Amino acid sequence: MYAIALMVLLVGGYYIILYYLNHRTKTDLLAKNKIIDRPNKFFEQEHIFITKIKTLSKIGEVIDKNVLNEYKISFEPNYEHHAIVFKNHAISGTFGAGIILVGNEKKLFKYKFQIEAWNTVRGALGRPDLYGANILLTAVERAFLKLDPDTEVIRKKAIYMKKPRLF
Repeated sequence: MYAIALMVLLVGGYYIILYYLNHRTKTDLLAKNKIIDRPNKFFEQEHIFITKIKTLSKIGEVIDKNVLNEYKISFEPNYEHHAIVFKNHAISGTFGAGIILVGNEKKLFKYKFQIEAWNTVRGALGRPDLYGANILLTAVERAFLKLDPDTEVIRKKAIYMKKPRLF
């Protein structure tokens, strides 16, 4: 009887500690202006940026690489193919992402940012990856807005042929 009560206490304590650490991390990142408070499913969306910015190299010049380096997110431009690839190299990191040019019309260019691969735990992105992906998306959004304050962002559910997984 005491063993069951002790087990319940330990498991409950474990989840309380995890909740506290998660809340503290999120609060800290928000206070440092590294992330924007978003719904947790943002990583399953396509983020379409409609802008006057003609080339991704301009985005590559202004994106905050110090923030990316701090959180071990690599920046791998391929301007010949109008793309930038990002990979999370943190110990618990499992996501990759990219920006590509998807079209232009009427002097406006469309770029798509999307998380391309991730591992899930019980159907959800792990907290370190969730924060890393949010840090990356926030840096991308700020780069677009720095160059073109009139940039419009359209978000829609991404359609995958199969569930993205790294492993």
